[in-house]
Amino acid sequence: MPRVLVLALALLLPAAVAFVPGRAPLAPRAARGRELEMIGLFNNKASGTKKGIVITVASKGQPPMEIQADGSGVNLRRALQSKGVEVYGIRGKLNNCGGGGVCGMCAVDVVEGMENLNPRSKNEELRLQGKPKTWRLSCSTKVTGPVTVVNKPGGAF
Repeated sequence: MPRVLVLALALLLPAAVAFVPGRAPLAPRAARGRELEMIGLFNNKASGTKKGIVITVASKGQPPMEIQADGSGVNLRRALQSKGVEVYGIRGKLNNCGGGGVCGMCAVDVVEGMENLNPRSKNEELRLQGKPKTWRLSCSTKVTGPVTVVNKPGGAF
């Protein structure tokens, strides 16, 4: 059963018991926060395996900035925006899809760490057609290790 469904069941049904194959049932609502941490739904805090990922961002006219992101599989666009990095150019600020992977305005150029990203999706291939293979849509990119990116490459979008 997908973790999202388990979390939805746990939050929406206070007296219900949600089951995850191979794991103990969740406790009543009062104990759920700690219980969910223990089974690893919140970045493995309880197990001690939570690790930070360093994302280095180079923007035109600014010194490189290091962003410490929590956990593995963090969304690149969200990580950048949480630290105040502007992912959109002027045109993108007016006309973006809000992270749905439809507009192609949140492109970044991956300088190092391409192996620490999820593979390009078919949608990314379509949106970035004719662009270098190192370009990615930050909204569709999951980061699992250290990575260095150039924000708004080539003054795009």
